[in-house]
Amino acid sequence: MNTCGVGHKQHDRLLLDTQLGKMWAYDSEKYSNHAGYYCTGQDAISGALRMQGSWEDRDTRPISEILINGNRDNIVIDFGCHIGWYTIMAAQLGYHVIAIDGDAENLELLSMTAQLHGVSDKIKLIHDWVDQDFTLGLPHVGIELVKVDLEGNDDYAVNSVDLRNVKNLYVEISPAFNKRYPALVKKITSQGFKAYYPEDKPFDDDFSESQINLRFSR
Repeated sequence: MNTCGVGHKQHDRLLLDTQLGKMWAYDSEKYSNHAGYYCTGQDAISGALRMQGSWEDRDTRPISEILINGNRDNIVIDFGCHIGWYTIMAAQLGYHVIAIDGDAENLELLSMTAQLHGVSDKIKLIHDWVDQDFTLGLPHVGIELVKVDLEGNDDYAVNSVDLRNVKNLYVEISPAFNKRYPALVKKITSQGFKAYYPEDKPFDDDFSESQINLRFSR
């Protein structure tokens, strides 16, 4: 059985009311004293859902606009799906979603929430760590959105997807983790994408922030 860095085999959960409806999350307050160790239950997403009923409002708006205005015949790929905020959003809007995460317990909670909303048939869960050897093996298929949040391994996710089939990407850019991000942005924009901050301001190639999220659209 998987354990977190503190040694917990499973973490207490809560069923929360959110902007997307009921969602399973971790009872993160119980695990707030484990600084310096990775504890699945010590979770910022669960904490935000408990306090605010939403996650990443700055990013949820542009992502929801992409999905609302997109083609439901295309799929969505969620790298680093965690407990499923964006996966559930996309599935509720009628998309088939491939949701990938390295933590099996995150995927368990996502699956429980998907069952609550009757969208389990729209979600394919993949438990895997995305690294330089990761392959997705997708057939030729239209992709409405690729969302990537992998704390430093984001370029490996982008490299596993044929960008010619992708309409939009939403990628966490984390220069604090490594120096590969300027090359990643250059690779994506060389394929006909333009880079924007969440507020639709064009990205100005400023990599001085430790972490930012960027939208790439054609």
